[in-house]
Amino acid sequence: MNSYLADGSSSSWAVRQANAAKYTVAPSPTAASVNGTGVYHYGPNSGCELAPLYRLSTNWSGLKAAISNMTAVGDTNIPMGLVWGWHLLSPNAPFSDGVAYGTPKTTRSRC
Repeated sequence: MNSYLADGSSSSWAVRQANAAKYTVAPSPTAASVNGTGVYHYGPNSGCELAPLYRLSTNWSGLKAAISNMTAVGDTNIPMGLVWGWHLLSPNAPFSDGVAYGTPKTTRSRC
């Protein structure tokens, strides 16, 4: 049983699980965000309304605009943020924008 959509009234788990309508037509419950800046949607599509990540770039004004447009809503998953940050800096997939490991004279820039 899930906590965001009704499973129906049948006592059989197989009947409730086969009810495809619970996955496609039920409204998404919402809750006000902690700081009152927006609404967070719970359920299978939670987080879809959040801003996408910003790939490595030398466009400082674009980066600062992306940061300014962020809105705190929902929960914070620090380990997941660290994983995606590492992926962005890495020279490997899924982004491959970072310089190769061991590249001489590679430093972090300050904005």
